[in-house]
Parts: sequence; structure tokens; C-alpha cells
Amino acid sequence: MSSEAAAQNPIEAAALAQRVVANMSEAAWRARRIHLALHKDPVQAWATVSAQHLEQILVNLVHIAIQWELPGGVILIDIESQPEAVIIRLHGSAGEICPVNRRVKALVKKANASLLVESAPGKGSCFTLKLPPAISDGVRHTCCGKVYE
Repeated sequence: MSSEAAAQNPIEAAALAQRVVANMSEAAWRARRIHLALHKDPVQAWATVSAQHLEQILVNLVHIAIQWELPGGVILIDIESQPEAVIIRLHGSAGEICPVNRRVKALVKKANASLLVESAPGKGSCFTLKLPPAISDGVRHTCCGKVYE
């Protein structure tokens, strides 16, 4: 299956993010005493994106955040489902300004997503990733258990 075809498959973004947090938490703690946490909507956040691309994006963003976060800090991944997008925010508690490399930008483009980086010295950084919501048979499955057309 080509990456273009894979990009059309609906995936549950929070489950994938949970796996990334589980896989990276111990290393973040050992390296810099940084705690990774996940907060998600009680409803599932279905996005139309390649699972491989999304996982690579999240791993890269978490890795960047760990490098720039202050030792003992917290990195929170927050996921919400809205009718127009699945939004994943990665917040650093008080680290330095986090640069985003070209590889991440290329992956975001491949995923048909957008990435906003907000940062202020001493206040931390926030990456906001917006993914297209999952649509099947003309029906959008997203927010609060409701079905949107």
C-alpha cells in the first residue's frame, strides 16, 4: 500500500499518542527527569492520516521538546476532536524556545496537516498539530459522540 493510500485510513489519534507516550516516557525520565503525560477527550479522536506519519511526527516533536525542556519539567500532549479537525497540542512546561526541524515540517505536509509553534522564554512552548478528521461515506465521525455530515 502506498503512503498516499495509507494517508486515507482513519486512525484513532489518542491511541497512537498513548503508545508514543508509553514508549518514550522512561527515556525522557532517565535522560532529564522529564514527565510525559497525555490528556484526551473522553470521545475518540479519529483522523484521516497515515499512522506511520503521525507516529513519526509525534516522536519527533516529543524528542525536540525533551531536548529543550528544563530538567524536571512536564511535557503534556493534549488531544481534542472538533468537527473540522483533530487537534494535538504538545506543551512544554517552561523550557527554552523549541525549533522545529525541516524533517518534521515535511512529515506534517505529507500528513495533510498543519503545525503551529508558539513559544515564549520562561513560559514554555506549544506545538499545535491540526489533522483532518476521519470521513467515511460522506459522514464525519468526530466530536462528543455526535456524527457530523
